[in-house]
Amino acid sequence: MTFKEAVNCYCCLLCKEHLDELDDVKSLYMIYSSAPSPTSLHNLATACVVGDHQHRISSKSKTNAINVIKSRLPSIFLTTFTDYEDLYNTIDHFIGNIPQIGPLTIYDVSLRIGHLFIKPIYPQKILYLNSGAMEGAKKLLGGRKLRHKEDFNVFFSYPEAKAVVGINSLQSLPNNLVEDFFCVMKDYLDLGQRGLIGDRDRTPIYLGM
Repeated sequence: MTFKEAVNCYCCLLCKEHLDELDDVKSLYMIYSSAPSPTSLHNLATACVVGDHQHRISSKSKTNAINVIKSRLPSIFLTTFTDYEDLYNTIDHFIGNIPQIGPLTIYDVSLRIGHLFIKPIYPQKILYLNSGAMEGAKKLLGGRKLRHKEDFNVFFSYPEAKAVVGINSLQSLPNNLVEDFFCVMKDYLDLGQRGLIGDRDRTPIYLGM
């Protein structure tokens, strides 16, 4: 399987969970919008804070974050954000000091809330690399040292990225799907010669060749 085929596989099959999570939050937002109540607001705030990535956070920390977001959501929806980074910094200010609430949760909460605006607010300039996404990105680039916030265009201009045949197929995806690709595919992005990607499935074939 080539690298481009791996990206196509992700787009056809594996990105669904990521997109479904965002749409589940949007469904709760529609319920809240049509019938505002303490219960619908609480359900929405819970979905904004808690997703697949948050299973290791203690119940106390999740509850604290949910309560803060619940109190802030009505004003957040009335705020005009310049870009995703502005939204991210706002969410970080609100819940970033809660124990166990780290950069990955800040990113996830910002992404879920950004999805709710009439004109959705998604990351564009910055590629956020946390946890599994960082692991996958490092493997793709042959172990290159990376920051948790990489300029999107600079990342794809690194020599190690340019060496991967078909890298344009990944670069053309929306920023948040690139991040999710690295996380979902991290176990298949094995180091190989020239920073290429090894296919673990029985294989002398290398993705990226």
